[in-house]
Amino acid sequence: MDTLTDLAIDIRGLRKSYRTLRGGQRIAVDSLDLQVPQGGVHGFLGPNGSGKTTTIKMLLGLVRPDRGSMSVLGHPVPDRLPQVIARIGAVVERPRFFPNFSGRLNLELAADAGGLPRARVDRVLDQVGLLARAKDPYRTYSLGMQQRLAVASTLLKDPELLIFDEPTNGLDPAGIHEVRETIRNLGREGRTVLVSSHLLSEVEQMADTVSIIGKGRLLTSGSVVELLGARASRMRIRVDDSTRAAQLLVQNGLQVVPDGTALLVESAGDPARITRLLADEGLYLRELVSVRRDLEAVYLELTDGEGLSPDQGPGIELPPLSRTIASRTTAKES
Repeated sequence: MDTLTDLAIDIRGLRKSYRTLRGGQRIAVDSLDLQVPQGGVHGFLGPNGSGKTTTIKMLLGLVRPDRGSMSVLGHPVPDRLPQVIARIGAVVERPRFFPNFSGRLNLELAADAGGLPRARVDRVLDQVGLLARAKDPYRTYSLGMQQRLAVASTLLKDPELLIFDEPTNGLDPAGIHEVRETIRNLGREGRTVLVSSHLLSEVEQMADTVSIIGKGRLLTSGSVVELLGARASRMRIRVDDSTRAAQLLVQNGLQVVPDGTALLVESAGDPARITRLLADEGLYLRELVSVRRDLEAVYLELTDGEGLSPDQGPGIELPPLSRTIASRTTAKES
């Protein structure tokens, strides 16, 4: 019987390390916590080498963790993976299809191998938008079409959870668009889709929720709206004396980030307050512009902390850059 849960995937304290050729140790996943809600598309973001693929392989029983716990659709894995694997579809590496066989025949052979009804083949081809090309040889398919056929192969068993590792890697813009629309449609059907990717603009367009990791540790997670909204109130200002303006704004409780010759004011609130604070000190604005943050900006801000010392645990809070500015100006004065 399934454990009642609102989570499709629940990972706690997951760790995986590998021995290096020189007898040392490389930590691929470090005390990772990851929760993926049921239904919709969840983006799993991180720089190359941050542990995304290793995490997915541990979920699928392809790699054994050093420690930690994982559950998928309410089942602890890998112990109960045989009981739940039929409800999971995954594309971790590009599947191999027979190049001279049609897309339909390739899927029929896959259905036969999995003991699944051939009657589902045309249905899944339609789901990924390939029914019109079902009779064409696989070798004539574009890279985007090949990837959509791979997605179709995972849908043969009608899974509740789909896991795709970098599904748009190597695709041209048209192929990326095709795969993105396919994934969005799967999420709209009520399935849970976990997508690992570094193509941030694409994830922002397709994902409902997102987790960002760096060096195998969780940096932040939440809905895309929450992550962007928490950082949405930003103003770019430009004055003649940026250092003095930054000092003044920080002293009045605002967070300030340098941006070339300008300053970015976090959680700025009413722009009239900034104008008044600066004008009272004889600092007059040359520019005051509202700045909308996107997922890429959040991602870069968070993963910039990858140089932090390894003894800092998961879920670290990066220090506001305004403190850095304040400390620098204080040091100069002393």
